[in-house]
Amino acid sequence: GLKACLPSEVGLLSRATVFDVSYNGLSGPLPPSMGKMRRLEQLNVAHNMLTGNIPASICSLPKLENFTFSFNFFTGELAKCLRLKGKDDRFNCIPNRPAQRPAQECRAFTAYPAACSSFANHEFRTLFAGSKISHH
Repeated sequence: GLKACLPSEVGLLSRATVFDVSYNGLSGPLPPSMGKMRRLEQLNVAHNMLTGNIPASICSLPKLENFTFSFNFFTGELAKCLRLKGKDDRFNCIPNRPAQRPAQECRAFTAYPAACSSFANHEFRTLFAGSKISHH
């Protein structure tokens, strides 16, 4: 599986309708640039080690029907995200949400943030370098 941080270039996949990177070793935050994936209907990032807040830009995607981000270590989601019908946010570290990880597990994991440097993202950047993605 992929063991990296999602690079901001992922937002260049503007024609994608499904983006599923579940069951990998992804870490760090979701890039706000994913809000440029305006045709996205299904987004699944479950069962990784992702952290931080869910970007508002993702929850504003006009065609997003299913957003699964369970079994990660996210620490926040905005009210806009809570209104999404097809959402699964279980087993994260989001305060005041049901079915979350124990606070002790969240503290232990988030004490060591992911290093999302350009070197850490080499695996993803190699994938993007060989793809035919338009940079408009």
